[in-house]
Amino acid sequence: MKNRLENLKGNFNNFAKEVFFVDTTDSTMTLAWDCIDKEKSDGALIFTDYQTQGKGRYNRKWISQPKKDLLLSLTVKCPTNILNQLLMIASLSVYDLLISLDLKPQIKWPNDVLVNGKKIAGTIAESRIISQKFSYAVIGIGVNVNLLVDESSPIINTYTSIYKEKKVEYDRYELLKQLLLNLDLYYSHILSGKNIIPKWKDKIMNIGKNIKISFQNNERANYISGKAIDIDDEGMIVILDENMKQWHVSSGEVTVISTEGR
Repeated sequence: MKNRLENLKGNFNNFAKEVFFVDTTDSTMTLAWDCIDKEKSDGALIFTDYQTQGKGRYNRKWISQPKKDLLLSLTVKCPTNILNQLLMIASLSVYDLLISLDLKPQIKWPNDVLVNGKKIAGTIAESRIISQKFSYAVIGIGVNVNLLVDESSPIINTYTSIYKEKKVEYDRYELLKQLLLNLDLYYSHILSGKNIIPKWKDKIMNIGKNIKISFQNNERANYISGKAIDIDDEGMIVILDENMKQWHVSSGEVTVISTEGR
């Protein structure tokens, strides 16, 4: 995989300007931030065959197997005003990749991609604001490609993979190329001022459903529950609670209470 990854350099406008491969790492997110801290890196791809402490939201562990999945992070130096869209373009890029494989994905707000109700991919975006004009960020993406776990695994009832859905093993390098092409295009769109929120909103499975959003370290409440009625212009989910009050929520752990709606 290492030698093939070198071929990605120079094939994209915004990403894979540098390519770093490690057989095993605790997390590509950590390596990506190291690149930014040491080199002010912009557009670097960090890819691994296996993560021992892969990071999801709230520092949850991402379970993977060696040489089975897409596990990558990308460094970005970008305008501060597009930071909220980085997570959107990551999940849209995965969504489009899965559509090209004749799968039927949905995006679970704010960052998971599901097929047949089970998680097939996760995205994460972390940022460090330098000024009102620009910031550094790291986009992390994990896609279950050829992953197949045994019946005793803790994720047996909640995960799926491309292999599990299609019964065919896929070349991770070819999937990575397509994923980066998708991401490169969407990133160019948001740099040019194109509004991708409506497209992202259209893929969100939570809209129209009664949900509960739980918070960590939130002084206001432990959770908010109600009907998800919209995604606002900032990408926040809009919840209408039982008192008909609207809440605009930027992050949280989502549980679907009912399947009412689309």
